[in-house]
Amino acid sequence: MLTTGCSLEKLRSRKRGPSPSSSAVFVDPISSASSADFVPPPAPSAPTTLPLVQIEGTNAWGYPKSYVDKAGFRSLLLHSKFDELDRYFAELQDAFEADPTKEYWPVDASESFASTEAKLRPLFDAWADHSPSSFAPYLARASHYLGVGYEIRGSKYVKDTPPAALEGMRVMFARAQPDIEKALAQRPRLVAAYRQRIRMDLAIGKDTRPTIEAALRVCPSCFQVRVSHMVALEPKWGGSWVAMQRFARSTARGQKTPLDLLEGYVDVSRADEALASDVDASVRFAEKALARGEHWEFLTARARARRARKEYALAEADLVRADELRPMNAGVLRQRAQVRADLNAWEAAGHDVATLLSFAPEEAASEKVATRVVEGLVYAGWQAHLQGRQADAVRLYDLAAKLDPSNIEVRRRRPWVIAGPDAGKAPATDDELATLEAAARAAPDDFDAQRAFDYALARRGQYARVIPVWDAYLARHPDDTRAYVERAGAQRHLGDLTRAFADVNRACELGSPEGCKYAKQLQPK
Repeated sequence: MLTTGCSLEKLRSRKRGPSPSSSAVFVDPISSASSADFVPPPAPSAPTTLPLVQIEGTNAWGYPKSYVDKAGFRSLLLHSKFDELDRYFAELQDAFEADPTKEYWPVDASESFASTEAKLRPLFDAWADHSPSSFAPYLARASHYLGVGYEIRGSKYVKDTPPAALEGMRVMFARAQPDIEKALAQRPRLVAAYRQRIRMDLAIGKDTRPTIEAALRVCPSCFQVRVSHMVALEPKWGGSWVAMQRFARSTARGQKTPLDLLEGYVDVSRADEALASDVDASVRFAEKALARGEHWEFLTARARARRARKEYALAEADLVRADELRPMNAGVLRQRAQVRADLNAWEAAGHDVATLLSFAPEEAASEKVATRVVEGLVYAGWQAHLQGRQADAVRLYDLAAKLDPSNIEVRRRRPWVIAGPDAGKAPATDDELATLEAAARAAPDDFDAQRAFDYALARRGQYARVIPVWDAYLARHPDDTRAYVERAGAQRHLGDLTRAFADVNRACELGSPEGCKYAKQLQPK
C-alpha cells in the first residue's frame, strides 16, 4: 500500500558476460561494483544451529542426503557471526574427516562465499582479523577471490581470452593463494582447500597433478578430487578424452561407489563439445553417461542438449531430478530457471531465482535470467488480473516484487492487482465493508483476507482503522514482513512517518527487499 527485492561445473556449462577487450585496463572488482545487475536481498535472520538441511538416509552411492544450507552460511557472514561460522565450519570438516562420504559438506560451505559481491570483502577481512587461528575465514575468502577471478576471466579458451582478463584473474588468484595455504596449515586434511588450488592451477595452465596427488593422500576415496582431475584432462584444457578414460578406468572399483561414475565425465565432455554442432549426438553422449549411473552432472548435460533441441519439458524433468540429487547447486538452479522461462512457467522460475539470490546472486544475473523471469511474472500476473484470477495475479506480483522491488512495472501495476476488480471504483459500501471485515475476523491468520479489508478501508480513506488490522495480525505473525509494509503504508497516509519508517525498517531487518527499498525512501534525513 506504500505505492497506493563458482564451481568446476561452471567452467563446463556457464556462459558468462563478455570478457574485456584486448585493450581493456584491468579494474579491481573488489573496489568496484559486482558484475551482477540484480541486487541481492537483505540477509534473513542468521541461523542459530548448524546450517545443514537434515534428510534421513543416503543416496545410491552411500553419500548422505543431508546438504549444506548455503544461504544460511551467507547470512551468518552478513550478520558478522564469526564465532558461529568458525564452529560450523569445524563441525563440517570434523564430520568429513570421520566419514569421507561427507566430502561435499566443507566444499559446499566454502562455496557459499564464491559470490563476486564487493560488499563481502570487508566482512571477510573482519572475520580473518577476529579468528586468525581458524581455517574457516581463509577458506571462505579464497573461495570469494576465486569466484571473482573466474568472473573476470570468463569461460573462453586461454587463446581467446584477452590479456587484461587473464591478468585480472591472476591478481585475484594471487590474493587467494596465501589464504589457501593458511587454511591448509591449520587443517592439513582440508580437501576443500586442495580443490581450490586445483581450480587455480587449472585456470592458469599449471600442472594440477601434484595438488591432486596431495589431496588423494589425505583422502584416497574422495570423488570430487578425481572429478577435478577429469576436468583438467578435458581437451579444452590441453588433455584428451583418451587420457580422461585412462584415468577413470585406473580408478574404477566396480563396488558401487561414485568412482565408477568417472568415465561418464568423458561422455559429458563429448556431449558439451557436440552441443553447438550436433545436438542429437550431444543427447546420445549424455545418455551414455547416464547409463553408468544417475548423477546430477550427467542429468544437467542432457538437460542442456534437450533445451537446445527445444525439448523444454524433458529438460525441466532432468533438472528437477538433478536438484533432488544435488540441492542448492547454483548451476542447476540457473539452468532450471531458464528452462522454466522457456515453458512460460514463470512462478516456478521465480522461485528458482529467489533461491539463487539468497546465496549466488551473480548466477541470477547471468544471461539476464532474473530480468527475464521478472518480466514474465509481470506479464503473466497482468493477464491473470485481466482474466479476473485475482489470487493468481497477486501471488505472481508478490513474487516479482520479492525478486525486484525497484522494478517500475511491478511498482505501478501491483497496487491495482491487489485491489482487484474494485480498483478505481467508488469506495466500498457499508455492506461490502462489513462483509470484508467479517471475512478478516473469521480468518485472522489469512494475510490476503486482512489485506482485502485493508484496501477496502483505504478506498474510503479510513487509514486509522487499518492500523489495528495489522496490529492484531502481527501479534500472531511477528515475522511476516508483508504486514509491516502494509501497516507502514497506512501510517504514511496518516502522516506518521516515524512509525512508517520503523515498520519498513523492521521488514528490511527480517529480509524483505521491499521493506529495504521503502526504508531508504522514508529514512529520516
